[in-house]
Amino acid sequence: MSDVGPGRQTSWRLVAAITVAAFVLRLPGHLNSGLWFDEIWLLLETIRLPFGTLYTTFASDNNHPLYSLLAWISVRLFGESAWSLRLPAVLFGAASIGMLWMLALKVTSRRRAAVVTGLMAISYHHVWFSQNARGYTTLLFWTLAATYFLLAEYRGEGRRSWIAYAVCLALATYTHSSGVFVAVAHGLVGLAVLALPGSSAGLSRRWAPLAGLALAGAISLALHAAILGDMLSYFSADSTAGDGGAVVASEWNSPWWTVRAVAESLGFGLLPGLAALGIAATTFAVGAWDLTRRDWRVSALFLLPAIIGILATMALGRPVRPRFLFNLGGFLLIVGVCGVFTVCGWIGLIGGEKGAARRARRLETAATVLMFVLSLLILPRAYTLPKQDFEGALAYAEELELRGDRVLVTGLTVLPYAGYYEAGFPEVESVEQLEAWMPAVGDRVYVLHTLPIFLESRAPALAERLSEAREVARFRGSLGAGDVLVLELVRQER
Repeated sequence: MSDVGPGRQTSWRLVAAITVAAFVLRLPGHLNSGLWFDEIWLLLETIRLPFGTLYTTFASDNNHPLYSLLAWISVRLFGESAWSLRLPAVLFGAASIGMLWMLALKVTSRRRAAVVTGLMAISYHHVWFSQNARGYTTLLFWTLAATYFLLAEYRGEGRRSWIAYAVCLALATYTHSSGVFVAVAHGLVGLAVLALPGSSAGLSRRWAPLAGLALAGAISLALHAAILGDMLSYFSADSTAGDGGAVVASEWNSPWWTVRAVAESLGFGLLPGLAALGIAATTFAVGAWDLTRRDWRVSALFLLPAIIGILATMALGRPVRPRFLFNLGGFLLIVGVCGVFTVCGWIGLIGGEKGAARRARRLETAATVLMFVLSLLILPRAYTLPKQDFEGALAYAEELELRGDRVLVTGLTVLPYAGYYEAGFPEVESVEQLEAWMPAVGDRVYVLHTLPIFLESRAPALAERLSEAREVARFRGSLGAGDVLVLELVRQER
């Protein structure tokens, strides 16, 4: 696309087509496949409650309040199913594509904005989260919208933009508590704008963003009023502890676990994934520099929420899970594409200034094609595997029971099979309980297990005992380490 000349109407037709295509891409695949653990937890703990109880209860941070309300309405309108539970995520996922275009167009060229929007539309991770009954695509949309209106206010491009900004930011915080990190970043930028000399904006316009932030806080408090007491109790308690006691320090709380999880989620293996992250980090640094030299407020608004969120999460001793940064994915994509195009411009200068622009444009086109090809190579994974195949493992376990074998559940398989599928499998929480099911030498039991790292942090002795078991079946899912395992344990003479 051209960056100059009369192209506005063509641009909006293009982004409308991309948004519609993005919506269509999010409909097939596993939109109606079995639920994964967090979705089951949400359904049992929140969505099945009466509306009054749902609106006034916050049992855990698995409840994303705004999404829960929307999903409750969807389930009541269309009946309880996987797709009705996930419908709000699909709609906000598609809407966030258009919102990303609007924001990208405000901070960079039409050409780069089109590339950013197209890449998000075919992003495997965006498709995955758009078919995930959680509030992450909703939070992404409100984060992009709040940043868009905040920049509009800073640049004097809209009347009363700070009011729209306040509403969007309040809805972001009501969707997920990590929206607070975005608000803190906006506050720091607002204070810096006031403190730094040389601004040509009038005093009222320089204060308007902070006024919007204050209004957002007031709206957010009003939205949270009914559950504020529950939230304070939950977050002030040691909510990282399991029912049986404190969490044992584990790899799950390590930043390296987060980096590895992101690298493996690309689908190319750990080492190629780490290499891809290294290249991405380099181009990202270039893009951040490029945006900073143009308008430091843009780079600060894009980067500070991630920095604040990671530091705060680590300070609280909680795992930095990649999905907690999903709402910042639009920012990261804009910065990354800007970095790629800037590097192309530098390479284009190697042959001299004459013809540099033409060489740079060709390199940009080649880089764009490469980025799209890589994204399309990853995308099919969104259509081949469910997030977690609890249903496949259930059918296998029922066959084991029919032939007279004992089937047990532990860790994160307890809630799905006991609370959702009501399969009646006994639960084991300790090695002693496990051994009690094998009273004689040679007796065997089968255990359904998933996400071993969770059990390692809650019941390390039981996790070690299960590590000795023989895996007889594995039901694969797209959730990292989320395969559902069927383990065979035999009591041996000691």
